Amino acid sequence: MKSLTYALLCLAALIGSALAHFHLPKGDLELKTYPKVSDAEFAVMHEGALSLVLKMQRSLSDALRPGTSS
Repeated sequence: MKSLTYALLCLAALIGSALAHFHLPKGDLELKTYPKVSDAEFAVMHEGALSLVLKMQRSLSDALRPGTSS
């Protein structure tokens, strides 16, 4: 019984090794390029994003504050 288990284990290792050797990944590496923006444009976008995040945090904290109902 032990020899059968050992043989099956070796066969599984052999098949796994063969599959791993011949496997061809299908995914491609996609490199995206983004248009360059000036420092001033980036600062404006950053400020806008930051104000949106702060606004969302305030509305979430107001909604989670006990005693207030919406």
